[in-house]
Amino acid sequence: MKNFYLILLISFMSYESISQCNTYFNFKEGTEYEMTHYSGKDKVTGKSLSQILSVEDNGGVLTAHIKGTAFDKKGDEITSMNFEYICDDGVLKMDMNKFIPKDMFGSDADIEFEMEGDYLELPKSLEIGQSLKDGMIEGKMTMEGNPAMANMALSVKIFNRKVEAKEDLTTPAGSFTCYKIAYDMESSTKVMGMNNKVNMKGIDYVSEGVGVIKTESYNKKGNLSSYSLLTGYK
Repeated sequence: MKNFYLILLISFMSYESISQCNTYFNFKEGTEYEMTHYSGKDKVTGKSLSQILSVEDNGGVLTAHIKGTAFDKKGDEITSMNFEYICDDGVLKMDMNKFIPKDMFGSDADIEFEMEGDYLELPKSLEIGQSLKDGMIEGKMTMEGNPAMANMALSVKIFNRKVEAKEDLTTPAGSFTCYKIAYDMESSTKVMGMNNKVNMKGIDYVSEGVGVIKTESYNKKGNLSSYSLLTGYK
């Protein structure tokens, strides 16, 4: 289950779209994206659906209000969340504070988060060899009635982001020309003095006018551990 949420996090963090502001993404109200998630052995592990509910224009700064819903491999809903993307002067910004769903620890738990994070950014134009800004989120969680969780700390860091190539991909949603963006990702969970750290390498394939078409996650040995494909777009 922890791995599923990590895959979901990467999928939602892999940008959606705003054609009025950012070259690669379509911030049009009503747009829907379906991503299907797979294990490294091509078995379906779940799906996620992102829906752009509304778009606001505040002096040229666009804010898209998005609903994300995650489903397990049987199609049953696991969780949903509302979040925002901002497009300012052509730069797409995602507030990383939005991507730790409270009910991943149980819908009945009385949980409070104190989170601080950067924006994960995507510029309005990409080119091979280009380096992109890092992103990070960190904070603490408290759970009433559970002293063991009182000092739990979470952090996710995405770094070494670089545009490596331009490739053509075909998925059930269509054929796309994509920029390949590689990055390193480190997630850390500290509970009762114990630190569980996971290091991964990721790749996002981003297509002009649509958004992310495919994501890949690799473990520290360089083996493919999971991937996601755009399987629906309307």
